[in-house]
Order: sequence, then structure tokens, then C-alpha cells
Amino acid sequence: MKKKVVLAFVALIIISTKDLVAQSANLKTSEMFMLVDITDPGLFSQIVLDFEENLPTFFQTVGLGKIGELERFTLKIAPIGATQELVVKSASIAIPRKGLALQEQRRLSNPQILTALIKQNLADYGTLTAANNSASYIIDIVLKSISQSDDEAERSVLVIQTDGMEFSPICNTYKKVPTTTQEIDALMNNIDVTTLNRAKQKVKTSKVEIVIVLKRSTGSRNVSELRNFWTELLNRVGITSLVFIDNFTQKF
Repeated sequence: MKKKVVLAFVALIIISTKDLVAQSANLKTSEMFMLVDITDPGLFSQIVLDFEENLPTFFQTVGLGKIGELERFTLKIAPIGATQELVVKSASIAIPRKGLALQEQRRLSNPQILTALIKQNLADYGTLTAANNSASYIIDIVLKSISQSDDEAERSVLVIQTDGMEFSPICNTYKKVPTTTQEIDALMNNIDVTTLNRAKQKVKTSKVEIVIVLKRSTGSRNVSELRNFWTELLNRVGITSLVFIDNFTQKF
């Protein structure tokens, strides 16, 4: 009799464990990837101020950052600087199963780990601006970030805080913002083929939304020209969900 009870108890544990594993595997996921331009100290100061004063409003506008049962949200952050290297830091919050006590749900969904990630990395970036004003690899970093989107995410939002001014072997918008078809064609040919193709393929398999927070900086060009340039460039990659805003308080 005792043996039967033990076997039944073991079977119950196995079934419960399988159920928990199944729940964790079926989490509804969403993500936000924030790119921060650190190529100009004045620009970076504007970006930091926007984060400090307006980030909660932006999260409300986008509709991300709050989770319920069986949901996970991941926040990633990386700098745009004078190199092509994509250096990503990330943090996640998740409620991995149903039926948890309300207090435990609140603990697991606490966004403090997300705000800490942003604060720490902005502080780190602040020490790097002086060493990153020799180039601006926005296009390369944006394409590599798109390639890192999660195919399983219900929403994948790429937020780019920048002045939109590319200064790299791909193109020099300080000299001239590409506006004609021929100029855009030439620019596309300057992009690394592997980087470009990976981004194009990712757009086909994931739900990538892009928000460009377009700031003004020393040497910035006409805003309309920059918006048209980035719209055409990202359309060629396959992006269909693209909005421009001036700061995190702007609705879209």
C-alpha cells in the first residue's frame, strides 16, 4: 500500500513538473531594444534628459513594460558609437506560471531591474562620448540590432535615440544626406552584404517596429531630409512599421 502511495506521489510530482515546464515554454514574450547615440556630448545630454524625465510616459505610449501571468518582457540597450561592434546589455521580467500569490507576481514584475539597467548603462556611456566622436555607425548598428529581434516575440520594438547623422564608410550625411534613388542605391551597395541580408531575413520572420527619436545636434541637417532618408533606407530593408518622434513624451 505504501509503495502505491509513493508511486502515486511521484507521478503527481512528474505531472506537476511537466505542467510548469509547459507553462514556462509558452510564455507570451515582448521586447524593446534601445539604441543610444553617444557620438556627440551635446546630443547625449539631450538623450539622457529625455530618459530621466520622460521614460515612464514612453512605456505607457508604446504599451510595453507591464506583464501578467505567463508573460515575459525583455529590455535591451546598446550604444551607437565610432565602431561597428554591437555591445548589448539586457534584463528581463517574467511571471512564469499561473496561480502565484499577488505579492509574488508584484515582485517578479517589478520594473526596477529594467530602470537599473538603463541608469547604469547611461552612466557608462557618459564616460565614452569623448572617445566616440570620430565616426557614427548608425546604419550598421541598427541593422545588427534588427537581426537580434526575437522571432517568438509578440512585439519587438527598436527605439533609436539619435540625431540620424551617419558618418562612416557607408555614407557621410554631414556632407550630403542621400535623397535620390541613385544615392540610396550607392549607399546600399556600401553596406556589408551579410549584415544587410541578415536584417532583411529577420524582418520576414519577426514583428519589428522601429521608433526613431530624432534629436538635433551640432551639424544636424534638415529634419525632413533625414526622415525621408531613414524611411527609404529602412523600407528597403523591409521595415513597414516606422515612426519618428522628437522626445519620449510625444504620442504616436
